[in-house]
Amino acid sequence: MVGLTLARPDRKNALTAEMVDTIIAEVEGADAGGEARVIVLRAEGGDFCSGYDLAGSDRARPTRIGHLQRSFRHGVHRMIRALDEAQLPVVDFKEGIRAFRDRRNPGYAGR
Repeated sequence: MVGLTLARPDRKNALTAEMVDTIIAEVEGADAGGEARVIVLRAEGGDFCSGYDLAGSDRARPTRIGHLQRSFRHGVHRMIRALDEAQLPVVDFKEGIRAFRDRRNPGYAGR
């Protein structure tokens, strides 16, 4: 199992650029081989994820709004694509299983 936990409950687990990069790397690493059979997404606190925290990144901020928008879209799109194209089943836990997607069984998505 590859376990990924969003651990920013004080910010309602809003994603930062660093978190997005970590999720991408972990998902791609799990797909590259190893003994994992499932990817499990979890979150601390009462919220799974409130979105993207534009102010919460440790990276230097783009100086123009267009650069910020492109940077945000590129990172989040890569993360969503990595999760969607993962060769392992992906399970989202928050108060039990909320979502399940298994690329090996494309007809099944849901509880």
